[in-house]
Amino acid sequence: MAQPHLMAARSSAHKASDIAARLKDEKIFVSNRGDWIRIAPHLWIDDQDEAHLDEALGRL
Repeated sequence: MAQPHLMAARSSAHKASDIAARLKDEKIFVSNRGDWIRIAPHLWIDDQDEAHLDEALGRL
């Protein structure tokens, strides 16, 4: 699957730093930039990784 170079997301319910910390606990590494988290899916990601991220974000 073709992935964009970078993606950003934010939540009105959670601080970006909290999201990044919770994802890190699940071995998902993103960076926070102000109110946004930055996701770089072009770096070593496969369909399983994408599903893991989707599931983790769904649990927030």
